[in-house]
Amino acid sequence: MTDLQDVNAWREQGIYPFFPTVRGPSDRRVSVNGVEDCIMLASCDYLGFSNEAAMKQAAIDAITTYGTNICGSVAFSGMTALHKELQDNLAALFGFEDALVFTTSYLANLGTFSTLIGRDDLVLLDAMNHVSLFQAAQLTGAKIRTFPHLNYDVLERQLQRKNTAGRAFIATDGLFSADGDLADLKRLQALAAQYDAVLIVDSAHDFGVLGPTGRGLAEHDGVLDKIDLIIGTMSKAMGSTGGFVVGRREMIEKIRHFSGPYTSSRSFSPGVAGASLRALQLSAELGAQRREKLHENISMLWNGCRALDLIVPRTPSPVLSVFVNDAAKTLQAARYLMDHQICVCPMVSPSVQQGRERLRLNVTSLLEPDDCQHVLATLAQMAETGLLPKTYASADA
Repeated sequence: MTDLQDVNAWREQGIYPFFPTVRGPSDRRVSVNGVEDCIMLASCDYLGFSNEAAMKQAAIDAITTYGTNICGSVAFSGMTALHKELQDNLAALFGFEDALVFTTSYLANLGTFSTLIGRDDLVLLDAMNHVSLFQAAQLTGAKIRTFPHLNYDVLERQLQRKNTAGRAFIATDGLFSADGDLADLKRLQALAAQYDAVLIVDSAHDFGVLGPTGRGLAEHDGVLDKIDLIIGTMSKAMGSTGGFVVGRREMIEKIRHFSGPYTSSRSFSPGVAGASLRALQLSAELGAQRREKLHENISMLWNGCRALDLIVPRTPSPVLSVFVNDAAKTLQAARYLMDHQICVCPMVSPSVQQGRERLRLNVTSLLEPDDCQHVLATLAQMAETGLLPKTYASADA
């Protein structure tokens, strides 16, 4: 586990990369920590919406009309008509009965779990789920079991041995934010149906990215109408901010009235609501074109990394992890990339397991072929000098 002694050592070595200062919008090229014209591979703005003129104008118009704040908890002070419209549009988009918006998807997870799950229930979590799902489960007081990443045979045995008076809840990321691979929602939905479990999918990284209309992995896997609850965010492919949950009206009504993170917290700024509504419109208008460009960039970078024998996931996705498997070397590699005008996410403990450290390259539709070629050329230099390890016997991460 990383501690402050490690942090201080990294600072002394000049390889501390965290909490960078970005000047200007998160675009194809950015200024990071004084390094100009960096290729941005640390942004989750997968479709490149955040700097769209229409998005910015929608936020400005909303603030002009409603001000900067709703000035109280939603239960008592209410929300703007834009917030209500956003909730209605999200429910309609996913084909669910109802939806709620939270200030972040992290809070959406905390608020949903702590309201719907009780001490007599069982929560089953994929080992590589986002930390917010684990912390949300801990708040419930329920029995918690973790199954090995994507190992649904173990999950089924856990369902068979439930031994609790309440219901079982299966919670999974759709697109996993650290490894960049995908859950098998068809298999999970079948298991949930067989064992009368509730299936909750965190689609933070796949909403907007996967599926014919961008509704995420559940649409991609053909089970969108069979998932109990989907939790997502507007802060990644939609280029705005704020979390949401969509599901059956009975569940959403319970969250609406009894979830502290919803009832006792004010919602996000009207400007965010306005931008989010415009993002849904942009996704309908431009999403297919942007997703095509995104997947072209993913293919170029993923295939290029494979050709270099770098250790990357076997599934191409916008989360392209290049495994280094050593904390100090990961930070040295990130520093090397920054020196070559490439900004990435170095992931070390506690964000990932020790021995599984990696550089996370977030691929967006904004990248151009020359950006990808520069990234691959730089990675090739790093592999040649030993700064990045090449494939070992168990090859695919």
